[in-house]
Amino acid sequence: MTERRSSAVLEAHIEEASYPSKRGVVKNSFFSGNGGELTLIAGPSGSGKTTLLLAITGVLKHLLQGRVVGKVNLAGINPLTEEDFIEVPRVVGAVMQDPDKQLAMPTPYDEVLFTLENLGLGDEERVWSVLREYGLEEHAFKPVEHLSGGQQRRLVIAAALAHDPEVVVLDEPTASLDPWGIKSLKETLKKLLDRGKTAVVVEHKLRYFLDTASRIYVIKNGVMSAEYSRNDLRSSNALRQLLMTGIDALPPEAHIHDARDVRRSGEAVVLVEGLACGYGDEAVLEDVDMEIRSGEVAVLVGPNGSGKTTLLKCIAGLLTPMDGRVRVCGEDPRHTNIRPRGRLAFYVPQIPDYVFVSSTVEGELGEVSRKVGVPVSEITHSAPWVKGALDQPPYRLSHGQRRWLALSIGLAYRPRALLLDEPTTGLDLRFMGELRRLLARATRAGAAVLIATHDPRLVAEVADRAFIVDSGRVREVGVVDALKYLEEPLRGS
Repeated sequence: MTERRSSAVLEAHIEEASYPSKRGVVKNSFFSGNGGELTLIAGPSGSGKTTLLLAITGVLKHLLQGRVVGKVNLAGINPLTEEDFIEVPRVVGAVMQDPDKQLAMPTPYDEVLFTLENLGLGDEERVWSVLREYGLEEHAFKPVEHLSGGQQRRLVIAAALAHDPEVVVLDEPTASLDPWGIKSLKETLKKLLDRGKTAVVVEHKLRYFLDTASRIYVIKNGVMSAEYSRNDLRSSNALRQLLMTGIDALPPEAHIHDARDVRRSGEAVVLVEGLACGYGDEAVLEDVDMEIRSGEVAVLVGPNGSGKTTLLKCIAGLLTPMDGRVRVCGEDPRHTNIRPRGRLAFYVPQIPDYVFVSSTVEGELGEVSRKVGVPVSEITHSAPWVKGALDQPPYRLSHGQRRWLALSIGLAYRPRALLLDEPTTGLDLRFMGELRRLLARATRAGAAVLIATHDPRLVAEVADRAFIVDSGRVREVGVVDALKYLEEPLRGS
């Protein structure tokens, strides 16, 4: 292992950072990172973590017309000045929360090549090397929109790091990644750190990086409220303090006693028989048989691109089966999904923005209220923060808040089958607890819940049954076996 440099590569002191339509979001926040060090930034959903990253990279000021007051040094440049901002892509590799907002080209090959060519580094051999490293070689010329959410996340990371930047900035990088992708990401970060690079990672699931981080900064209500050194992170007291702040630093094993296998005796809500489904003439899944009953929470686990989202879309009636059939309460969801004040099935996608139809949160909630005959107060009773965000576009909320809003809209339709795709991305402990309560409310009302997830916490805490989706097939396993499946690739990494 090479000796790490100790020179300060990143220093940021943000006095205030805000969007054009909002008051100060981040205030009096300082953090730094040396060469060869990884700095973690944690905090509740909506606390200002993403805003802080947009501020220090100059994006908030120069591209989003926001206001940033303070000082920033990124590998010798000040991105708050127009002169240095144009140098940011050369020295910084940035991965933001939503992959679809960062991808610009039609295929993975074009995306990586686009980054390299813009920096004068266009090299076909280098492109293929990067795609191989992130498990995207066989998808090189596949349309980006046909990639799974996790594959899109891998692509964004690959493109951001292809030019070997001095500073790496990652916002929720493990969101939607399968265990193998997380392991690969950790290995890549360790290689960068060993070569003296600097990394800043915003993350809710701290356990993936506790063995690598030099320090953790905690941001709350837009202000840095605490700092923990590497030595502090070895203390159980520090981990307890993080938990009290609403930050999850526990391994999933801490919750494994909650894991159980339960098969409900209620009526069959979702029935899948001999199903083959995919896109065009290409079948992603074949010979799928499954049944989810009233009151059950079932989870789908499996590698990125294995077909979990495809299966959810087919059950929701958004895709036409290539063979076999899907029934929800005995009906074909493609033709009879809409009911008075409700739905047979409601699909909440990985990207919550796809659910929204209004320009403000208030308009969004009002539209749903009118359609389903439920008062807005009943939809939002579990989230007091909504009152302060009614006039905002839903797309400007934090990812965790957007996730909560999309889920609440889905529940308001009282679906018999609730289908959730990676529902815990961007969620802090508070929202995780709220998700558990919302799911309990849905199952008590008789809904069947089917969740595609890579999150061991969710599997341990809410799953009654589990299915592994892999190699074009779906097989049922015990919940504990599903947890082991998700954890095994990361052991010792």
